[in-house]
Amino acid sequence: MVNATFTISLAACVGWLIVLLFSRETKRPPGPRRLLFLGNTLQIPSTLQWLTFSKWAKEYGQILQLVRFLSNLLHIKSDIVYLEVFGQPLVLLNTHKAAKDLLEQRSLIYSDRPRLEMADLCGFDKTFVLYSAHDNWRQQRKIVTQDLGPRMLPRYHAFQEAEARLLAKNVIDDPGQLEGLVKRRVGTIIIRIAYGHYVSGNDDPFLTLGKVSMDIFSRASASGVWLVDLIPARNEISSIMASPEPALLLRLRTGERSSTKQLWDPYIWSKHLYESGSVLLPNTCSTALEAVNGTLPRDLEEQVVWATCTMMAGGMDTVCRFPSFNLT
Repeated sequence: MVNATFTISLAACVGWLIVLLFSRETKRPPGPRRLLFLGNTLQIPSTLQWLTFSKWAKEYGQILQLVRFLSNLLHIKSDIVYLEVFGQPLVLLNTHKAAKDLLEQRSLIYSDRPRLEMADLCGFDKTFVLYSAHDNWRQQRKIVTQDLGPRMLPRYHAFQEAEARLLAKNVIDDPGQLEGLVKRRVGTIIIRIAYGHYVSGNDDPFLTLGKVSMDIFSRASASGVWLVDLIPARNEISSIMASPEPALLLRLRTGERSSTKQLWDPYIWSKHLYESGSVLLPNTCSTALEAVNGTLPRDLEEQVVWATCTMMAGGMDTVCRFPSFNLT
């Protein structure tokens, strides 16, 4: 009797789990098959993830075409792919339309930023690209938009045009160095706009320090690479377990010190030149200082530091992902 009751109970539990899993699956966009507990962890590459993501978008988007008649009922779009990493959901938006529909038109529901433990451990915990929408995020966003809004951008047009002409001339003279020339000019533009400093050469401290910090951030924020992101725990053991290579682990251990230096040094330099009247104007740091007559409260000053650093990082990240090809 006991065995019969146990068997019935076990069967009921198994049936309930099957129904639960099936009901969850039907409400999700399509995606590659997942393993129990691991999900798609082993399928996500540690580098060039977007190539695999693009392949999945095409593959599972085509599968969904066969059941398009269910899309309205299930709210599934063919340009969305669903993954899981150790039980954590990961949704890939593969088109501009999908991103706009979900992150802009339904931003109150879907638009937020992930918590990246490894990036936090490396000192990037206050950049507004990783902030949720709270007061510090709003302050940093305001700092950037008040200098780079539609009405303010024309102030930089002449400088950008001059740099574009210089780039064209340099590429004509030495087309084999296209990648390096583009990186130099883009870095020059974003650093000049953020801090009022004109890059003097490839070994300029503003440029080299920015590249180091951006490299650390790009690696530390890579999706699906770090165990500490998937099973959040602020401890050194998790960092060691997540590291794919000892040399990178060593760099990431020093990442917080590098990012702190990269944050404050350019701002302090720009502030000192602003106060002496010798900084190149306009620039984002000076615009923020002018708004409060040159004296920033410590908490607001920190937001200016993070906002300008994020601006520079955005420009540096763009050129770090420059495609590899040569002009002939």
